[in-house]
Parts: sequence; structure tokens; C-alpha cells
Amino acid sequence: MNTRLFAAALAALVVFVSLPASAVDFNNGAVNNISVPLSGGSGNANVSDSTIGETTTLNALSGAVINGINANDSSIVNVYDGSQTTAGLSALDQSLVSVFGGTLINVDALNNSVLNISGGSFTGSGGRAVGAFGDALVNITGGEFPGSATFTLLSNDRSTINVYDGSIDGEVRSNHDSMINIWGGSGISDITAVEQSILKIYGQDFSIDSIGAISLSTPFVISDSTYNSDLLTGTLSNGTTISANIFNGIAGSQIVLMQAVPIPATAWLFGSGLLGLIGMARRKKT
Repeated sequence: MNTRLFAAALAALVVFVSLPASAVDFNNGAVNNISVPLSGGSGNANVSDSTIGETTTLNALSGAVINGINANDSSIVNVYDGSQTTAGLSALDQSLVSVFGGTLINVDALNNSVLNISGGSFTGSGGRAVGAFGDALVNITGGEFPGSATFTLLSNDRSTINVYDGSIDGEVRSNHDSMINIWGGSGISDITAVEQSILKIYGQDFSIDSIGAISLSTPFVISDSTYNSDLLTGTLSNGTTISANIFNGIAGSQIVLMQAVPIPATAWLFGSGLLGLIGMARRKKT
């Protein structure tokens, strides 16, 4: 494991750095805990590696109000209950962002970054509440997504979104050679795969209203528009039910119904951020 990333993660547990509310740029190679409005509640936080080569960490604690957060250059950002991000949070350039709580608007993972979501409330002021772009990885084990954006979850450009649990209202959409895996999550109303993407749904007792019950002795692959706008119902791997309209947009895209399998044990490490940290260290070595 990359030693400086590991050291930063350990330091986050024991070090509290007091910063003035006016601070905007964090590139000090330290652990920065924010529990007050940043720049009067309208400031942006830009987090990046320091010039001395140490990993910079930002913890948004209860009471923090930040206009937007940009996590850059393999930095670490943790967002906790009681905090507010009022305009956006972006995980960029191999950074690691973990959201344990708080209220957030427009959260994206980009450019080989990792975003782990185990709590919090997510809304979108435009096209999406949570998006993944450019080989990013998003893992969702909890949280509330009220469906205020056009797409609740949107995966693009070779990225992957794994949904294990959470209240996910609205449309889940995979685009542009990306992938979405759904093991759980309540409230999904629409499932869409376009532009040579793959969307896999793990569960049992699936049925499509135009053909009835689906046998899963082998994966059931929807690779054209035959069942567009049909209603898919069933029980997901985590035991929650699904009732969602399906849409396959362009030849080469697939919606795949898979037999229920246990949710990977590693999924529950995402909430701690530890597994993402290991992944980041491996990426740094390659």
C-alpha cells in the first residue's frame, strides 16, 4: 500500500486541524477538519496534493457549509452527517471521496477517482444527482436520492457504478461504454442502457409485463428495443423489490437480468473508505 495515503488515513482518525472559515485552498499535506461555513457559506474548497508530496485530507464535519468541493491529485475527502455542500462535489484525478452523511448537490466522480457513498442526501440541479465519468468508480451502500434530477445515477465513459443499497428514486442510466451493477436499492423507476453500455440487475422472481416470468437458468439479456417501456418487477439480491420501466437505446447496449448472488462482502468496506484507499494505493503503484 502507498505509505503516505495510509498515513493520511490513520492521521484523519486522530488529528484535528483548526482552520479559519475563509480558507479555500487545501494543499498542505495535512488533515483539515471543517465544522464552520467556509468563506461565509459561499466558498469553494480545492483539495490537492501538497508540494512536499504529502496527501492532503479534508473532512467536512457537522456544521460545515461549503459551496463546492474539488478533490484533486490523489487527495482524500470525507463528508459527514450535518455538513452541507451547496453547489457540487467532484472527485478528480485518482482522488478518494467518501460520503457518510450530509446534504449534497451534484456529486461526480471523474478521471480514475473513487467515490464511496454510505449515507447522505443527494439532489441534482440539472442532469444528474450522482455521475461517473472517465474510468471512475462509484460504490453506493446507502443514502437517499430523491430523484430531483433528470437522471438519479448516470454512468459514462468506461466508468462503473455499483448499487448495493440506498433509497434511489428516479432513473438509473448507463452511457458510453460504461457499466452499472444493481444488487439493491429501493425506488428505482426507470432503467436505461444506451451507447454500448451494460446494466446488470441481480435478483430473482423477475417478470416483464409483455412476456411474464423470466427464467434465470442463464442470464436474460435484453440487447434491443423489444421490451422498451415494459415494466420489470422482481426482488433484488438485497431483498428489496424493484418495479421499473426498461429502455435499451442503441444496438450494442445490454440490460442483463442475473440470478441473485450474495452482495460481495467487500461492499461493506466501502462505508469505511478502507477498500477505496487500498484501491487508490494500487493505482498509484501501476
